[in-house]
Amino acid sequence: MLRDPVNSADYVKAGTHIIAVGSYLPEMREIPMGAIEKAALIYADDYEGVKAEAGEFIDEAD
Repeated sequence: MLRDPVNSADYVKAGTHIIAVGSYLPEMREIPMGAIEKAALIYADDYEGVKAEAGEFIDEAD
C-alpha cells in the first residue's frame, strides 16, 4: 500500500499542472502535501468521495 507520496513537492514549480488520481484510503498519499499547499486550483470529480477517502485532504490529526 502506498503510504507516502510518489514524488516530492520540491519538484513542483510555479505553474505546474498535475493530473493525479489521488489516494483512495485516508492513510494513503499520492500527492505530496507541499504540492497541494502550493496549488492555485484543485478540481475533484466527487467532493463527497474526497472528504471520505482522499488521504491528501483528510486531517488525521487527533
